[in-house]
Amino acid sequence: MQRTSPAMRPRDPNSRFGVDQVNVKTAHKTIGYLATGGTISSTPASAGAGVTPSLTAEDLIAAAHPETDGVAFVAEQISQLASSSFDFRLLRTLHGRVTHLAREGVDGIVITQGTDTLEETAFFFNSVWDRTTPVVLTGAMRNPGEIGADGARNLRTAVAVASDPAFVGLGPLVVMNDEVFAAGAVRKAHTSAVDAFVSTAGTAIGMVTEGTPRLFSTPRRSDPQRYGAGDPKVALYRCSLGDSDDILRMIEDGDFDGLVIEGFGGGHVPAWQMPTIERIAGRMPVVLSSRTGQGSVLERTYGFPGSETDLRRHGLVPSGTLNGLQARILLWILLSRSAGPQEIREAYAAC
Repeated sequence: MQRTSPAMRPRDPNSRFGVDQVNVKTAHKTIGYLATGGTISSTPASAGAGVTPSLTAEDLIAAAHPETDGVAFVAEQISQLASSSFDFRLLRTLHGRVTHLAREGVDGIVITQGTDTLEETAFFFNSVWDRTTPVVLTGAMRNPGEIGADGARNLRTAVAVASDPAFVGLGPLVVMNDEVFAAGAVRKAHTSAVDAFVSTAGTAIGMVTEGTPRLFSTPRRSDPQRYGAGDPKVALYRCSLGDSDDILRMIEDGDFDGLVIEGFGGGHVPAWQMPTIERIAGRMPVVLSSRTGQGSVLERTYGFPGSETDLRRHGLVPSGTLNGLQARILLWILLSRSAGPQEIREAYAAC
């Protein structure tokens, strides 16, 4: 059997997918695979050195041995980065390649990346993906050289989910540690554990057992959003006990296009920050989230200075159930197409 990789050979001009294909004679499913780097691909450059992304898409496919499941791959190396260096330009590139693969008729698409920002990539795709083709994101918590490395298994289970008709039309998904999460309701909750990813909705929507995916529930999704040509600068500020308004004033004086505030509890800020926040809200959209990371932002329970009621009165937009990271991604999408105040409010009201 021959494997090919865009990282090692020129693109095949005869391929309708525009990238090289890993051909399996008995394949009954075709999976698009986009590799971007991350722990799953990281090895040491020299003895005693820390690991860095280096393994290619072809290497990772070989390690996972998914050819026994009758899958043919359309593999492409998009980048070789730690996901802490991802930006919105790369997310646009990924979305473009995923859209191309879906149009060409693959059965599903898998993206591997570092877990540092996997939840943000996942929420981006959850917000913009408007097709039924499954898009599954995965990665690894342990690099391939560690005992108990999880990358090959995670890739194999992600391929199983992307190939399964039961997951068509459910929106983007995240597969880690045999669990299947809705991409719009997942976060990384531990720095290094293999079960680091948890659902913000309370539970995973499925499991992969003995290589067989099982769907437990259908995730709820808001209508997909369209991003534009702009690249807005959106700040994220997290409230902390006794903090001054110095950082907020730096945001006010900077060239930002929008701000997300992670408030205390149900969505509260220190009373002494209100004058600065009011001024910022007068010149850019400001979205109110909660630093708790789970639950809906309150809208009308408390009335003290700096409460959610006070903030709404001064123009802040409640983020609904979105945490600060998610709210920032959505605000970037909206501002990239120059969405107005009413459109922004409606988008968050649906979350």
